[in-house]
Parts: sequence; C-alpha cells; structure tokens
Amino acid sequence: MLDQVAATATLALSRADAWLPHVAALIMLFVVAKILLSRWHTSLPNEWLLYLYNGSLIQAGVGESCFCQPGGVIVKFPSTMQEVNFTASQATRQRAGVAVSGKAYWSIYRPNPEDPDGPLRAFRSLAGLAGGDFTAGNEKVQTMAISTIRGALSNMTVVEVMTQRETLTKRVKQDITPVFRGWGIWLETVEILDVRVESKSLFDDMQYLKTDALDFDTKADAHLAAEKAPIAVKTALEGEKVSSSLAMAKKRADAASAPGIHEEEQSQGIHKAELSLRRPEPYTLNPKP
Repeated sequence: MLDQVAATATLALSRADAWLPHVAALIMLFVVAKILLSRWHTSLPNEWLLYLYNGSLIQAGVGESCFCQPGGVIVKFPSTMQEVNFTASQATRQRAGVAVSGKAYWSIYRPNPEDPDGPLRAFRSLAGLAGGDFTAGNEKVQTMAISTIRGALSNMTVVEVMTQRETLTKRVKQDITPVFRGWGIWLETVEILDVRVESKSLFDDMQYLKTDALDFDTKADAHLAAEKAPIAVKTALEGEKVSSSLAMAKKRADAASAPGIHEEEQSQGIHKAELSLRRPEPYTLNPKP
C-alpha cells in the first residue's frame, strides 16, 4: 500500500516538474504585460497629456496616447476654455473716471513646430494645473487685462473710450499676448461689455453737449459747456418766437389793410371815369359846314 502511494506521488511530481516551466512563463508574461500596460497612458478627448523625460517635453496633445518609459513623467489636465470677468477703473486723459467691464477667454497655449513647449510652460507657470485647478491662470489673466486696460484708458478721452471699443480690445490683445505666451497661455479673445462714466454729474452734463463739444479738457469745462447749452437753446427759442410773432403781425397788418387799399383803388377808378365823362369837346376856329 505504501509503495503504491509513493509511486503515485512520484508520478505527480514528475508531471508537475513538466508543467512548472510553463506556469512560471505564464506568470512572468502576466507580470510583464501588467508593467507594460501601467506605462501606457491615454488622455480624454478634452484633456491634455504631457510626456516629460529628463525635464524635457517629449510629447503633448489633447486626447493623446503614449508609452512612458521608466524615468518619464506623465501629466494630465483639462483642455477646457476658461472665462474671466474683469472691471477696470481709471481716469482718462480728461481726468474723468470711467469703468470698463468685460470678459477674457483663454486656454492652454497650442503647440506648433516653431514653439512646441507651450503646454510645458503652462504646467510650470500655473500652480495647481495638474489637479485641474485654473485659479492661478484666471488670476493672472484678470490682473493683466485690468492693468493693460487702465494703461490704455489713461491716454484716451471719454468719447474715445465709449466709441472705440474695438480699438481698446485690439490694444489689450497686442499688449498681453506676448506675456501670455511666456506663461503658456493662449488668449482666445477679449470682449468689452460695458463702459460707464463713474461721475453721475459728468454723465448728466454730457447729455447736453454736442459731439464737437465732448472733447473737453476737464470736468469743469464740461460742466460749464453744459450750463451754457440750455441758455443757448433758450435764447434761440426766444429769437424764433420773436421772429414768428413779427411775421404773424405783418401778415395780420397786411390782411387788415387789404380792404382799404381795394376801396381806394375802386374810388380812384370811379373818379377817373367821371372826369372823362365831364371833359368838354375841343374848340375849333373853322368848323366844317
């Protein structure tokens, strides 16, 4: 009985020895496959993927896939566009305070063959970006937009600020785009939504001024011109009333004198007719037989 058990055990061991290399190979293959899969990274369609190696950007894109070799680093963050509200208050060239409100839209700098490191600069410049936190980027964009707009307002008049929004928007884009590029930020657009004169009295005075009078030097000049405007209007209205009254009086006088003139003409006609009837025939010395 013992011999039979020993023989069976020996047979099982011999069979196990035959399968053991195969099992070990399968285990090794599974481990290798798991390691390889752990080094394969894919980003979502609305997510940036940055593959860094030795501090250099190897690959960057939205919805990308790559194999990260040992020693490499993978960074992911959202690619969504960000919206920032801003309000800039500043005295114009006429020393009149105005407030400009608007929105700025930005995203991560798009890489191109001439400048492929834009996303890497954004990752290095904007704290919290790897965790999907755009607070730092929004604060930078807001600060730069306000600073640039205030600088532009100080060299403009109130009328220019209110009527040349496109010029102001263009100025902002030109000034801050190079700075944003260094931070890895792509400025999509800047929109000026509202321009408001902060002084209510100045705004009320401007309602009385003509276009050519809006280029005033100071608020005092605007107020003086606004005070003169109603006086000029009142004077003009009074002059028109006087002219109208004189014209009406003349028409009435002409209408009143018309019957008298007609009667005088009629009486003169009758008188001429009577004289012609009473005129004697001419006297001749040698009348014909």
